[in-house]
Amino acid sequence: LLAGGGGAAGSTTVSIVPCLHADDTFTTYDDTDGFRRLDLATEYVDGLPAAGPFDNVVQTNSVVLAADTAVNALVFRSYSLEVSGDHTLRLNSGAFLTAQNTRNQKITCSRLDFAGREAFITVHNTGGYSTPLTISSVITNAAGLTFAGTKGTDTLSSSLNLSGANVYTGRTAILVGTLQVQGGDNRLPVDTWVSIGYGARFSLNNVSQ
Repeated sequence: LLAGGGGAAGSTTVSIVPCLHADDTFTTYDDTDGFRRLDLATEYVDGLPAAGPFDNVVQTNSVVLAADTAVNALVFRSYSLEVSGDHTLRLNSGAFLTAQNTRNQKITCSRLDFAGREAFITVHNTGGYSTPLTISSVITNAAGLTFAGTKGTDTLSSSLNLSGANVYTGRTAILVGTLQVQGGDNRLPVDTWVSIGYGARFSLNNVSQ
């Protein structure tokens, strides 16, 4: 259920529930409080360069990775930001969340590694303007990929655009929103199978499936 460093409440290494978010933050669970939101002020490191492999991270500005970088989980909380560089970004919990206005958000580093766990990618648009989250990194070392393009009040369901030559294993699940796959052959692994939730969409090179 939980993934992370097992840190105490109030620390940046508190474990999370990878598949569960609460608006613009992840959730955790303990015997006292049950499920609860992670505190954005105390339970995240501000920015990838300052983080360690068990830290939960909030990213609010663009960054070029200077080396292979591993963190527990990552949240984008600003528009027009990009993680780039000729290195690997590893998410040890398998969880990535982008929240607020999702305009012009990108992950373009060489590889996006999910540490052998299921990849949970959630695009939660709570702003009034949304463009797809774009991931051109090669998604690797993931035991399946689950995408949810959720929405806030009076906004459209959100989208994810994949354009890397991805090599993860297992199924590709689209729970809600639109998964767009572009850029030629084999953007999804050749042996994956795709499941599409009611009302969700799958677009392959701009053709709905």
